[in-house]
Amino acid sequence: MLSCQSDSNLRIRRSTVVRGRMVGQYVMNGGDGPNSYALNSSYQGGVLDLAKPIIEEEISRKLDVKHHSSTFMIADFGCSTGHNSFAAMESITKAIKTKFETDGQTSQIPDFQVFFNDKVTNDFNTLFSSLPPERLYYATGVPGSFHGRLLPKASLHFAYSSFTLNWLSDVRKEVADDTSPAWNRGKIHYFGARREVLEAYSNQYAKDVEAFLDSRAEELVAGGLMALIVPAVHAFWNPNTAYTSITQFDILGSCLMDLAIADLNNINI
Repeated sequence: MLSCQSDSNLRIRRSTVVRGRMVGQYVMNGGDGPNSYALNSSYQGGVLDLAKPIIEEEISRKLDVKHHSSTFMIADFGCSTGHNSFAAMESITKAIKTKFETDGQTSQIPDFQVFFNDKVTNDFNTLFSSLPPERLYYATGVPGSFHGRLLPKASLHFAYSSFTLNWLSDVRKEVADDTSPAWNRGKIHYFGARREVLEAYSNQYAKDVEAFLDSRAEELVAGGLMALIVPAVHAFWNPNTAYTSITQFDILGSCLMDLAIADLNNINI
């Protein structure tokens, strides 16, 4: 976890028409059914449980409660349908409230405004219908990609994102080009792939993270806090073959590709 500050498992593709062409939007499965993200994100929730004490400690140590506005702005970038987001927002707002109390600023505790952000095709209906009735904050939805600006300049006091920055904003052209050395041969990741594939994914990730951080830098107030929970794996690289090593993720990816092919074969056109 980085302390300074869509969810991942199940995603579905929806299409939007933009200037006459179809643009894919990948979001988590909505609702609360058996295939929903809400019922298939316990791992992400468990990681949040581990991160809570760290976030609470950093708020206690670094939050300056003597210089603040009457409303404390918090944003969750990549909230999905809120199943794990609500727990995070409860923990963060309680920690901030406790910080005011322990610093003798009980009479100055501000109102809390939480901005729930995800792609425009996210299931915000499920999110808002599931809001905890007893909460310390007012809730607002902010649709759009977090790789760009979403909030006014110097308006945000606390930025949070969990299990979202691992998702790339776009697929590199060379990865999908069968004439390119970086062609990914139909895989959904770079394990077991050539160096060119690894570099293509890495370059896109660096671009996306830079865009995310640049946007938050403009939105955060001076002294604002940010907490990021970013999933990662060890770098499996074999310098003798110039290939990334095959791991259990390669097997998982193969299974997902088989499922996708099976679905396509069952489609009647």
